[in-house]
Amino acid sequence: IMGYVELMMMYDLPAAQQREFMQTISSEGKRLSSLLDDVLDIQRLDNEGMTYHMTYVPLVELVEGVAEQWNMKSAQRIYVHTFNGDFFAYADQNRMVQVLHNLVGNAVKYSPGADRIDVTLWEEEEWLCLDVRDYGIGIAEQEKDMLFNKFYRVDNSDHRQIGGTGIGLYIS
Repeated sequence: IMGYVELMMMYDLPAAQQREFMQTISSEGKRLSSLLDDVLDIQRLDNEGMTYHMTYVPLVELVEGVAEQWNMKSAQRIYVHTFNGDFFAYADQNRMVQVLHNLVGNAVKYSPGADRIDVTLWEEEEWLCLDVRDYGIGIAEQEKDMLFNKFYRVDNSDHRQIGGTGIGLYIS
């Protein structure tokens, strides 16, 4: 961010290049803001200071909204499947959206060659179930127990470098 700002201050750049630099500054600023929010959420979770605003949340509507947002920006198409009707959970709607974005975002990130991701909702006895299924590089069986640990990243050295902090699933 600072490099782009300094270039814009030092040189009289053409309008198109200034616009490109400003778009980069904006997207990187949003990324850093999101990262800071995640770090603050971790602090709240660790100190049991997370605040929840509980209400009845329409899960199908939330999942379809998140899928729609990802469909606009990812190469993969997000398909939503529901069984047994409409689902409402007593939850914090903003936190549910955050969790859904984390799960779908990971599916997108770790399946760069795939063309689809399936999100399925169903009810099983007293449980509401959500399955996010990608068709990507996969996770070794011995890694699965660690996935939701803070700062844990699966070793992907044999694949193209995939960025991340290892905090999205911990927050989820």
